Amino acid sequence: MKLRTTIGTTLAAAASVLALGASPALAAAPAAHAATAATARPAATVHVSFAGGYKTVNGVRYYHFKHYVPGSNTTGQPTLVGWVSPNKTGENIKTYWQVWYHGAWVNVGQPAVATFKLHQNSTFDIFFHGLKAGYTARVGIAYQGDSKNSAAKFTWQYYHVTK
Repeated sequence: MKLRTTIGTTLAAAASVLALGASPALAAAPAAHAATAATARPAATVHVSFAGGYKTVNGVRYYHFKHYVPGSNTTGQPTLVGWVSPNKTGENIKTYWQVWYHGAWVNVGQPAVATFKLHQNSTFDIFFHGLKAGYTARVGIAYQGDSKNSAAKFTWQYYHVTK
């Protein structure tokens, strides 16, 4: 049985705060996610994408999702899927979720970083909900490394919520 992780339940309240005009702290991708040249360990790789259609604008791939209403079903709900290689089943990944708000990327939720265990075969699937139509968001997945592999390269995945 494949487990599913939902971020929206705990972070939906934070997303609604954005609509009220609160000003969450800014955050950038942590530097700790870059593999260091000083290590001889091979870097792990995080393979990640959203399930759904996309459009590329200025070299950035944006996935488009309709506004999700909690309690309906998962149709249209942004779902980030992927895996870490080599196999790291049971180990942790970190998820960073930010929204473009008043000209800057701001964290969604407290804490700004959510930690999840990898499923069987080192896979993950994470649902996001709680953003209103018109928002653009980005999600980053980080694998910190272990005794056999150094940290995976950190990249952002972007999506836009439509009506």
